[in-house]
Amino acid sequence: MANMKDTVILPLKEPLVNTWAGNTYLFSIIQNNEESFKWINNLFIQILGVEMFEDQPPDFQFVPGVNPYSPYYLGNSWDMCPYINKYAYHRKFIKNKYPSFTEYLIESINEGIYNYVLLDQCFRGDDKSNDYIHQSLIYGYDLREKKFYIADHFNVSKFSFMKVDFDEVERAFNNVDELFKGKFSPHKTFQREVSIIHAIELQECDYRFDKELFIGFLKEYLLPEKSYGRMYSLSTLLYFGELEDCYKEYYGMDCYEMLKRYLNKLMEDDNKVYKDLRIFSFLKDHKTLMRHRVEYLIENKIIDESNNLLDRIRAIEEDAVVMLNVFLKYYLSNDNKNVSKIIKALDSIKQQEKKFIEDLIDIMEKN
Repeated sequence: MANMKDTVILPLKEPLVNTWAGNTYLFSIIQNNEESFKWINNLFIQILGVEMFEDQPPDFQFVPGVNPYSPYYLGNSWDMCPYINKYAYHRKFIKNKYPSFTEYLIESINEGIYNYVLLDQCFRGDDKSNDYIHQSLIYGYDLREKKFYIADHFNVSKFSFMKVDFDEVERAFNNVDELFKGKFSPHKTFQREVSIIHAIELQECDYRFDKELFIGFLKEYLLPEKSYGRMYSLSTLLYFGELEDCYKEYYGMDCYEMLKRYLNKLMEDDNKVYKDLRIFSFLKDHKTLMRHRVEYLIENKIIDESNNLLDRIRAIEEDAVVMLNVFLKYYLSNDNKNVSKIIKALDSIKQQEKKFIEDLIDIMEKN
């Protein structure tokens, strides 16, 4: 280590989205290249909601998926992203090749590699410090302080940063093996999450925004298709062993009905069903990306600024922010009046968005 720099910090940008770690980590890395917005704006239009258990909130995510451990047939956006190279290393390989995880991290960071790795969160110092594991992004080190720079959803689940002692990170890495000792799932995604470290490297790419692909995704969002869903169902079946009777998938605009079903369950028995703020945070992320997309289309003269599409999507995004705040009030107060407000707001947003997407498709096809 004598010839190494005292401090190396790989650049991260404030991501456009804030809900799922797989999204925030990927975006915070690739947004270092302004050109990556062409790719971001081309994708992440379609959404998928899945009801799996009666007492659990629905799973709500983008299509393509944002978990780097997911197999390629689920449309893993990390594998699809042209602005990074993603390498997978087994934890055993790291332990056998390097004297310590610390030495591996320092060597890889010196090569410009970000590390997406499952850690015991024992170093956090909050209510998630005990027996809680999560994927973190390690992006730098300081040899003088003997600390690593780590990004995760630390601050009330918001994307944020910590400097953590080398020894603490070493312990957090090794603890994962102990926590999962003797536990096994036949599902390969679960095995990968526990066993694999993803090393991420930025690369240059000459990506061109694909207008026809964009229009196609808009139409699928408006009139959801099921081709992706059959593979998702297969993956879920392998993970859980069997599907519950309540299992159901929703795509695109149909996800509004899923959200209303979830809210009605909360009103019936809010002590039984878990309240998940991330659902409405993700809904806000989806509208934020669409607003960013329209700004991109106008700036690049793909659509004309004279139409009112930007004002309309800004209004939809603002409604989604209000909805998130109202759900937070409900989360703290358990007042069902707040849930009723959200249900009404969902109907309004759905109608606004449907007309907005239809008009955007019409304008894009004419240009």
